[in-house]
Amino acid sequence: MKTKTYLSLSFMMFLEFFIWGVWFVGAGNYLSTLGFQGEEIGRSMSTLAWGSIIATFFVGLIADKYCAAQKLNGVLHLIAGILMYVVSQIADPTLLFWVLLLYMICYMPTIALANTIALHHTPN
Repeated sequence: MKTKTYLSLSFMMFLEFFIWGVWFVGAGNYLSTLGFQGEEIGRSMSTLAWGSIIATFFVGLIADKYCAAQKLNGVLHLIAGILMYVVSQIADPTLLFWVLLLYMICYMPTIALANTIALHHTPN
């Protein structure tokens, strides 16, 4: 593998998990400062699992049949970035749950798409 390709793929994978780790680790503390109770925080954090389950049905079909993985990955990250900005402006627990769920539906498939892109460029 060329060094440039290796570094590009390494940077892509770093950013993939860096994005997730930056906000998800401190999300519970942030939500408690907004006045959310334990159940509301738990419901918000459960969007990770729900988003993973729901996105599998839709994004997998789109990625396999209709467009290239790298294009879909880029579009999903842009949508997820916009949704994360919207999340930062929300103080209502119910609205936060639904917007976070949409975010997770967009973000969680990007992990598999990033792996697909990396493995496509990896030599036998």
